[in-house]
Amino acid sequence: MEFNNKKWMKGYVTVKIEGIHAFSFIKQCSLQNIPMWNVKMISENSYQAEILHRDISTLRKLRIGRKCKLKFLGKWGLPFIIINFFQRKAFLFSIVMAILIVFILSNIIWKIEIKGVNEDLNRKMRSILEENNVEVGRFHWTSLSNEQLKAKILHEVPDLMWVEISKQGTQINIQAVEKSNEKTEKDNGKGDMVASKDGVIVDLFVEKGKPVVRVNDTVQKGDLLISSDYTFSNDQENEEEDKNKKSKSITKGEIIAKVWYKSIIEVPLSSKFSTLTGKVYSKYYLGVGNKRLPIWNFNNSKFDDYQIEEVVKNFYFLNWKIPVTFSTFNVNEVKQKSIQYTKNEAKKLGMKEARRKLEMALPNGSKIETEKVLHESADSGKVKLTLYFTVLENIAIKQPLPQGD
Repeated sequence: MEFNNKKWMKGYVTVKIEGIHAFSFIKQCSLQNIPMWNVKMISENSYQAEILHRDISTLRKLRIGRKCKLKFLGKWGLPFIIINFFQRKAFLFSIVMAILIVFILSNIIWKIEIKGVNEDLNRKMRSILEENNVEVGRFHWTSLSNEQLKAKILHEVPDLMWVEISKQGTQINIQAVEKSNEKTEKDNGKGDMVASKDGVIVDLFVEKGKPVVRVNDTVQKGDLLISSDYTFSNDQENEEEDKNKKSKSITKGEIIAKVWYKSIIEVPLSSKFSTLTGKVYSKYYLGVGNKRLPIWNFNNSKFDDYQIEEVVKNFYFLNWKIPVTFSTFNVNEVKQKSIQYTKNEAKKLGMKEARRKLEMALPNGSKIETEKVLHESADSGKVKLTLYFTVLENIAIKQPLPQGD
């Protein structure tokens, strides 16, 4: 069986040897280490045998000068199958074109699905995607990378807290989370609403439930703001016999309070940083497996200091990512710069940075009312600021009912 497999892989032919020297020719082949098998005597001067495809040329050379003829009756094995396959040009062309068409269609975006956001944000995100060549009918490799797209969406849609982009076959899946929905409670949830932090009540907007605080009240974290308890009784005659019954209602509303935040920040008076000059050139590579082959611009870096940005484009066949990539290396020239700040400039930068960090941490709809510098000092080449912010924000959060209520 092993021999049969080997001869099929190498290819073999059936040959007929005719002539008065036919038998001596077969013996000579044996002396020349030309393997023959299934040797049969057809007539007195006629024999049939099978030999490997590779020995055909040697067999023909041995026949020179001998009174015998060679006739090849059949060809068998893998080499002949491959030869026959490539000789059928029309069939081969059809297969190549079919593979090419499937490959092209596999690298076109046919569906974009966005989950986790409302219709308004969905439209904004699709508009940003279209501006960056991510739309149905386009090749996916003409767009930015997933990380670049994610950064653009988060920058241009500030109402989003988190975005994740993935590709599944010819479909782009985008999962997003809105900031306003990060801690949203279900409308049909029952339970009290309590203070999420200390503050002084400024305004109340109660849609459902009973408010238990008033404007200018001072509350602490955990204090009850909107109660879900309401009572009802039977007729007045049976009021003494039947105790008041209590039930839990749905609570919904906002309690705007004045909240105070303290921030400590340090700003150096001198700073060194890198900046791009705008000069850039690109190198292109074709990746196959773990190997990377340069296909354009083979020169070394023209800049003394530079930063490389790599953009990798993947290719797909149906739902499979094939081990072939196209990489672009953008080499950007970088210059080192230093800047000196006065104490007043450092103070303004520190206040701006502290405000930016606070705004990022605050829930949607919050407003910074005032900011004050409580303490300012300069030491060891740094300006240290202690800031005090007054913020108007909704401090009401839902307190879930205990199990069994």
